[in-house]
Amino acid sequence: VLLGLFMLYMLYLFIMSRNSPKQETKYSKQTMSVSRMIWYVMLGLVAVILGSDVIVQSATDIARHIGVSDRIIGLTVIALGTSLPELVTGIVAVYKKQPDIAVGNIIGSSIFNMLFVLGMGAIVAPIYFESSVIKL
Repeated sequence: VLLGLFMLYMLYLFIMSRNSPKQETKYSKQTMSVSRMIWYVMLGLVAVILGSDVIVQSATDIARHIGVSDRIIGLTVIALGTSLPELVTGIVAVYKKQPDIAVGNIIGSSIFNMLFVLGMGAIVAPIYFESSVIKL
């Protein structure tokens, strides 16, 4: 069901992008060599992976040192580590006066994570929810 909803969402985005007029931005006219773009993408990818790993590992070590249970660490620290790339992208977009990119990044990543990632995870192994995890 989740993957079906994801495919419908992607179809919706595809149709909307074909029907919308092309907009010129101040970034549209800048040119950069392909090799430089690839270099920036690779450098950014390495920085995101290493930065997220360092933050998650450090936060996990601190939480274990304080005595926080692994369950709470999994619910908070790991969620923070996986959300940091979106947060950084949003901050950079706002800094560059592109708030639409920041909002689109947050909404798009949330939809992708809920529909595609959970859907693929459910195909690999069933997703069970223990009500004992939530203690009111």
